[in-house]
Amino acid sequence: MVREMKLPASTMEVLNKQLDEKFGYNLVRETGNDKNKIQKIIQRGKIRNDKEFELVKRREEEIYDDDNQQNYAETLRSLMTAYVSSHC
Repeated sequence: MVREMKLPASTMEVLNKQLDEKFGYNLVRETGNDKNKIQKIIQRGKIRNDKEFELVKRREEEIYDDDNQQNYAETLRSLMTAYVSSHC
């Protein structure tokens, strides 16, 4: 729920503030960073390592049921399939 930003806005704001103060970590900032990394992977056309694979996999799982992001999810699945195929 936290990663998918499905908590009420007021709860997310409090949580982000506490995380930022205690750990220097902000969910909104990190989610944006992850999305930028995924865009670079898509532009490159391939996943390079297991860390990138896990990042793409997590994002695909987040949007799996969202009909508005069906093409995006399919792109992510194609990248993952190619990566797995090249490592078998």
